[in-house]
Amino acid sequence: MDKKLNKTRLNELAADFDNLSSRRQMVQEFGDYPDALFGVNEKDEKVMLSIRKDGITERVFQANQWVRVNEYDAEGYMTGETYEGRWAELPKDVEAESTEDLELSDEQSARNDEIYNAAFDFCKIMAEDENLEWNMEILGQLADYAAELLTTHGSRVWYPSVVTEPDGSQHIEDFYGEEK
Repeated sequence: MDKKLNKTRLNELAADFDNLSSRRQMVQEFGDYPDALFGVNEKDEKVMLSIRKDGITERVFQANQWVRVNEYDAEGYMTGETYEGRWAELPKDVEAESTEDLELSDEQSARNDEIYNAAFDFCKIMAEDENLEWNMEILGQLADYAAELLTTHGSRVWYPSVVTEPDGSQHIEDFYGEEK
């Protein structure tokens, strides 16, 4: 490839990646660059961009150890979001030693059911579709996003979860983002 990578221009566009026109410009200007590009987002998570003539694939190695994959077309529009799995797995010997998983109490499970049902109602309103299909991947993401947003803005969010640490130990967090 004869074309030299203009890192200054790429960094300028990447800094404004949430902007549709910036993504479109990235495809137009860097769509023939053969290598994946790495950077860090505002949450200090590692990001890998693969820019092609027909779009962009963004892989975010999230702090929760999951890889989120966002696809964008040549015009910069998001065309899909999936998860590839965990980028950090537990060591095999720790997995083998794991004992019985912790479970939420009935009260905690009922709280999560309340959250997911509210998220589902919200999705039906947003999509203007009373027959919208239940999709736990979407509902879980929406609930997580809402909990993170509310927590960031100072609210305490009762959203119980079982947290598994890298060493395989588990604990229950009743409130989003609060460690015991």
